[in-house]
Amino acid sequence: MNILATQDPAAGRGVSNWGHYSNRAVDRALDEATVAFDHHERERILREAARLVAADVGIMPLFHYQNIWAARRGLVVRPLSSDRTLAEMVAPAR
Repeated sequence: MNILATQDPAAGRGVSNWGHYSNRAVDRALDEATVAFDHHERERILREAARLVAADVGIMPLFHYQNIWAARRGLVVRPLSSDRTLAEMVAPAR
């Protein structure tokens, strides 16, 4: 929501929308998805919002990175799905 929502500091929306993308229909869909209890309905709403963003070319990835972690022998690195690197990711090998 913070990447695609229209920037609105007062509402705390769009704080990571550095490209200043704005589409009222996407904003409405994000609002609807936020309060939708049924996960199938929420998925439908978000898929429609994604379709709108794709049609607008609201996001244009410039590159995709791949994280690489290494550890010395005797340690195991278990990366987080968020790609963040934390000390808790490293544990002794068993």
